[in-house]
Amino acid sequence: MEAGPVSAKQKGSSRIVFQTVSGFDFGGGHLSTQGTDPGGAPITVPLYQHQVSLDFTRLEFEYDYTFKQNWDVWFRLPYEIKRRTASIDPVDPASAAEEAAMERNKAIHHDRKTLTGPSDFKLLFAHRKLNLLREGDGLDIAFGTSLPTGATQEDPFKAGDAGLEHEHIQFGTGTFDPLIELYYTAPLSSSLTLGAFGVGRLPLYENSKTYKGPMEVTSGVTLLYGVNSRVILQSSLTGYYQHFAHWDGVRDINSGLRSLNGRIGATFITKRGTALGLAVRQPIAQETLNKEGDTFEQGPSFLFYVSHSFKPKAVNCTRLQMLRGTLCVLLGSLILLGCTGGAIRLQPLPADHPANPAAAEAPMPPPSQTLREGPEASSESPDASPPEHPMDHQHEGEVYTCSMHPDIKASAPGRCPECGMKLEKKRMEP
Repeated sequence: MEAGPVSAKQKGSSRIVFQTVSGFDFGGGHLSTQGTDPGGAPITVPLYQHQVSLDFTRLEFEYDYTFKQNWDVWFRLPYEIKRRTASIDPVDPASAAEEAAMERNKAIHHDRKTLTGPSDFKLLFAHRKLNLLREGDGLDIAFGTSLPTGATQEDPFKAGDAGLEHEHIQFGTGTFDPLIELYYTAPLSSSLTLGAFGVGRLPLYENSKTYKGPMEVTSGVTLLYGVNSRVILQSSLTGYYQHFAHWDGVRDINSGLRSLNGRIGATFITKRGTALGLAVRQPIAQETLNKEGDTFEQGPSFLFYVSHSFKPKAVNCTRLQMLRGTLCVLLGSLILLGCTGGAIRLQPLPADHPANPAAAEAPMPPPSQTLREGPEASSESPDASPPEHPMDHQHEGEVYTCSMHPDIKASAPGRCPECGMKLEKKRMEP
């Protein structure tokens, strides 16, 4: 959420976010009288408590892009690491052989293991509305879907009843689930901002392994305090509700939870505009919806994130138009070339056309009369030189002529128009 007045999102702007969430001491357990004999067959043993503990780390990369003013696309790629430990605690007296049967049963149900892999990706389209209730407030409304990229398991209850090793932890639902997210922000003063949010995921159908994920809703309120332009403190109160998952229409006893959590944190903004955030979340109250299952009650979580926003780059409109015009010309040329089958046919030239190699040789033009003296070099002729001014000659007795064509005379140095030889200076007798 933003601190202070909410501004419009400009087309072409973008943001990248990388965050990690680490949770510890998420625990669950149930009572059981099922053991496993050395051959792997289920047997009955004295009552005992099956305890499971989970630590996890979630890494997530997010890319947001504004494709139209106040319209965004959000894409999130999460990856999870889940570390599980398990133990047994006999409630009724049990022999060593019976405790060994309990251990074997634990090994096929929830043995110590580290599981890793991507969870479901998310794709959302968001729209920002400004000044809804008061000046400077804003509401981001996002709709989208999850993408079934996380690993899923076969029905673990059927495998457990048969004494087979199985896994309860899922990394996804295996279905495209509708998503909705709402974020409202309103400045209360120059340094204080109030925020509210709601996030929901609603699986609608079973995956190919008969699993239907639980509906999940998270909502809360946040208070942001800007210490200065670079430090923002925040505190929030969050409620979480997870409904039951189902296997082939039968309720999963290891699902169903509601909780109330508190969170405090701080965000630091660098000189380059990069935001660094730290936060801790602690459960205040929680309750599992099924007392017989292994629904994990939440422990403390720690969050760290880095985000950076990029402003749209200015584009030279003239160059852009030139580029578009060039592309249109090239595309049009390709289309025309395609319509003609790639062959360009030229009409034959007339026999007397100068460019036709078979045409007769054209006659040589008459020599220039510009430098000639005599009666044919009339000043009335369009090709005749204008009368010379007396001041154009440094010496009236000097003339330049060609040794090969003595009739060519000029009053200044140059070359013969007939043969191209350099004119030679000759003094004329008065």
